[in-house]
Amino acid sequence: MEPAPKIHLNRHSILLLLGFGLFICGSLSLILSMVGVELVAFKWIRALGFPFDLATKFALLLSGLVMAYLGSMDREQQ
Repeated sequence: MEPAPKIHLNRHSILLLLGFGLFICGSLSLILSMVGVELVAFKWIRALGFPFDLATKFALLLSGLVMAYLGSMDREQQ
């Protein structure tokens, strides 16, 4: 029986996973807020008011996209 392969997470992989997670959370919270449903983790953002709520959710979405892009870039190709 072969041993399980070791998973090596480098900086780019962690950045890609974190960016993807932020993008999913931001887009899911925006879509759910259009229907009137809130994620429990983002209830504190809703309490701060509409403009801040919307800006924070867009910031999550955009920062997730940027982090995922930077994590997927290959530094040797530059």
